[in-house]
Amino acid sequence: MDGVALRLSNIDRQLVDSYVREITMLGELIQGVEKQLASHAINDRRVDLLLGFTGIDYYGALLLLYEIGDIKRFRSPKKLVSWAGLAPSLHQSGDVRYTGRITKQACQVISH
Repeated sequence: MDGVALRLSNIDRQLVDSYVREITMLGELIQGVEKQLASHAINDRRVDLLLGFTGIDYYGALLLLYEIGDIKRFRSPKKLVSWAGLAPSLHQSGDVRYTGRITKQACQVISH
């Protein structure tokens, strides 16, 4: 739509201008929050460790840390994995191995 001007009534133009200002303001607020989160992430060694996992960015790392809270509340890594529901089921029979759905058990292995 380069070079195309829309003809709007005065009230419609005021509404569009108001919406553009709102969108601009929200964009600036979002950028400010993103900068604060990134700054916090840079100063947290745990975030750096989580960034080593495929698919986890600084925002995801901060979210994980917030959701987990004090890791000492889990008696073992298996308890944390179970709480998070991140343990895949594993079925093995001889040389055949099938990794199934995520379970609530910690690293469940089913052999046949």
